[in-house]
Amino acid sequence: MSELEDLYQDIIVDHFQNPRCFGCMKDKDAGAKLFNPLCGDQIDLCVKIEDDKIKKIVFSGKGCSISQAAASMMCELLEGKSISEAKELFELYQKMLKGEKQDDELNELGDLVALSGVRKFSARIKCAMLGWEAVQKALNDYLQGHYKTPDCQKCEKDCISKESNTHNCCHISYEK
Repeated sequence: MSELEDLYQDIIVDHFQNPRCFGCMKDKDAGAKLFNPLCGDQIDLCVKIEDDKIKKIVFSGKGCSISQAAASMMCELLEGKSISEAKELFELYQKMLKGEKQDDELNELGDLVALSGVRKFSARIKCAMLGWEAVQKALNDYLQGHYKTPDCQKCEKDCISKESNTHNCCHISYEK
């Protein structure tokens, strides 16, 4: 493995073991819950939007290191971005995973470039895209006025127990 591949592996493991932006949000403006039935990955995404910018974005869920690290990196990158910037980054990320962009064209993606090697494993691309599909759904629903607040009304920041994948407030579990 090259030094660059080692670095990318370290970044993925770090985001998986120490996810950024992990939790849920009480007063979200948009959100989406997605499940990948092929591998069991789950993502629950919450977004707070102010002046057409992503003021705060958090996720919770469970799954493989690729899906969870990708969601962590994505949330960290998107916080503070406008909705249009988020859509542009989504397109750039998709092109990276399809092999249509080279690493030197991907500086805007930050740590997400570490996932560029996923394109070699077609079965893992869905894992790497799950968080992005959730944010795309959440933002589209928000822009179309279709977003409805989910049943879990009592969530507070960081109310999810990482050990049990359960909301501490309402005890909804992410287990199948």
